[in-house]
Amino acid sequence: MKKTIILLFVCVASISSLKGQSCISNTTKFDLSTPNGTPIETQEWCEETLYWRLSNDDYHAIHFPLAKQIKTYDGCSSTLRFNCHGYAWIREVQRIDRFMGGDELDKFIDDGSYVLMPSYYHPAICVSGDHSAITTPHPDTLISKWYIDPLMKHQKDYNPFGTSVWKYYVRPSITGPETLSPAGTFQLINGQSVDWSVSQGFALSTPTGASTTVNANGLNGQTGTLTATITTTNGTTQVTKSIRASTLTISGPDLIASSCSGTYTLPAGTPSGTWQVIGGGLTPASYNGTSFTVSRTVRIRLIPSQKLENPTISRLPYLPTSVLLYRRMNGNFLWGVYIISPENPPKTIR
Repeated sequence: MKKTIILLFVCVASISSLKGQSCISNTTKFDLSTPNGTPIETQEWCEETLYWRLSNDDYHAIHFPLAKQIKTYDGCSSTLRFNCHGYAWIREVQRIDRFMGGDELDKFIDDGSYVLMPSYYHPAICVSGDHSAITTPHPDTLISKWYIDPLMKHQKDYNPFGTSVWKYYVRPSITGPETLSPAGTFQLINGQSVDWSVSQGFALSTPTGASTTVNANGLNGQTGTLTATITTTNGTTQVTKSIRASTLTISGPDLIASSCSGTYTLPAGTPSGTWQVIGGGLTPASYNGTSFTVSRTVRIRLIPSQKLENPTISRLPYLPTSVLLYRRMNGNFLWGVYIISPENPPKTIR
């Protein structure tokens, strides 16, 4: 009887070892979540023997010679610590080893943690059927864990899972410039339509759509936040981007020789404004635009304009640093008050 028990034990252990499942603990856990906080179900599996893992690596090297094995633990590639979904969605992001079932993937999408890209993108997580992988800079090459088998770098359809059509998922983010001079166009990384909002000091061209243009209300270096609100299966989620307005600086020569001239410009994209010359007693060639030319020693700065339609002189505020300009249009007087802005330091030339 004792011999029979020993023989039965050896037989069961041998069969299980061939399957690579002799020490699966099947410990289910709920301690992890998607990036947006939705709890996910994962499993911790105990590791196989070193002999089994080395043998399994050799088997796959023979049968899949075009795939490159990536070492994981103990000089092996094969491991039971994580599967393909656990590798792509958890290990590569949170650096935690877990098995995860394919039915958990929807949680990452439904709460807006990841959005679907229209085509190949890198870096991204990609899915085909019930197999997950991560992209590489080469569109046809992926890295994925082959269930309990090796972690492989391989051509995207060179694997035992019958993959064909791949979908690419990324963390949502807003693309566009960080500095506005004075405007910039923004969109969600995958181009989907969202609701836009922006903090005080900036204005939107459209509150809803695939993209929006943000204008800075003045170029004095103010900072703000652009927010995209994404509608998801579970409600809404928000993505933000920090933005700032540029500070105007005048470029041009510091020294103008006698009987010569110098041209002064503002950064590209600066709206047309009015220039004022302080000192020198000479009028520049042009008051309007983003550049002008002078031919004597002067001190200059750009003056942002505030236009008032049909005011009376008595309604204009007393501003000792302002210049009052007016013109007649269609029989009416249009007045403009041009104020010297302390945020725009003058450039001194000699």
